[in-house]
Amino acid sequence: MHGADLRSAEAPLFRIQSCIPSLVYDINRFMNTHIDSARLRFTTSNFLGLQGLRQVALGIMLLAAIPALALKSPWNLWLFVVLMVLLGISWWRIGIYYERRFGHVEIRKPLWAWPGGGSLLERSLFGAAVILLSVVAVKIFKVNILSPGWGLGVMFAGWTLEKRRWYYQPFAAVFFLLEIVKFAPDEKRLMIEVWLVPFAFIITGIADHLLLIRSLPGASSNDNA
Repeated sequence: MHGADLRSAEAPLFRIQSCIPSLVYDINRFMNTHIDSARLRFTTSNFLGLQGLRQVALGIMLLAAIPALALKSPWNLWLFVVLMVLLGISWWRIGIYYERRFGHVEIRKPLWAWPGGGSLLERSLFGAAVILLSVVAVKIFKVNILSPGWGLGVMFAGWTLEKRRWYYQPFAAVFFLLEIVKFAPDEKRLMIEVWLVPFAFIITGIADHLLLIRSLPGASSNDNA
């Protein structure tokens, strides 16, 4: 009887020992996986900025706000308030989603840090390029550099200093060209820019989100565990 109990107690231990080699192999295979350290560093240091679903929510809200603001008072005001409340709720819930999937991130750099990445030299060169381009646009093309379109072009261009966010560049180019070419009157061109902004936020937000989840593999499995 004692011998039978001993064999039954040894059976689970034998199964555990037989699993150890395969477990060690899986760990070694994971550790030998090539990791893009530069990409991982960029992702973790810009974790909040890459939470693109918030940008998508902002774009959807802007799409709904444009026709809402065209309504007569007081409906336009009430609908705008409702949209802002929904945006706030969406922003909060999306933050919970990212925290559950990737964990909590402590912000070590100031909130006013440059959102587009790049070194101090790259940011300085970008600033000089923007000033030069603005001067040329004013002198040659008679562009109003204080217009919303020009400001949006500068903003989207500033997010492309990190080469991994190249998908902001086409929108920056479109906003610049709309102000330089002037193929339509100012009012019509402004409406085109207003309708373009939400789609730009939605598309770049999706791209930011995909960059985040692809740069942090295994997070989804950890979330499901």
